[in-house]
Amino acid sequence: MKLSQHIDDNICIIKIEGDMTGVEARNYRFSSYIKKQLDNQPLKAIAFNMENVKFIDSFGIGVILLLHKLCKERQVDFALYQLNQEVMTTFSLTHINQIIPVLDTKEEALAHFVNN
Repeated sequence: MKLSQHIDDNICIIKIEGDMTGVEARNYRFSSYIKKQLDNQPLKAIAFNMENVKFIDSFGIGVILLLHKLCKERQVDFALYQLNQEVMTTFSLTHINQIIPVLDTKEEALAHFVNN
């Protein structure tokens, strides 16, 4: 798993490339990386570009839920966008998409943050 980011107007866009599995998340220390982003600068929102995530397991879902909770506690908006069909199916079956905003495009994610 590889992460890249850019921040514009206090909105952090994080692009995830690769599978979100327990092995990948632990190897990359994914949660620690996001916590550092929250600690190092005032953010209005975090959006994850998931277009290059082909598979997510229960550990990856747990990490997403943990990060959503951390953001909520710090009053930072959180959203996911551009999920492929397999990942979206997983989110639908587990009802994650009813807890976390899942949007189609970056533009929709940015508009979501402006409207909240």
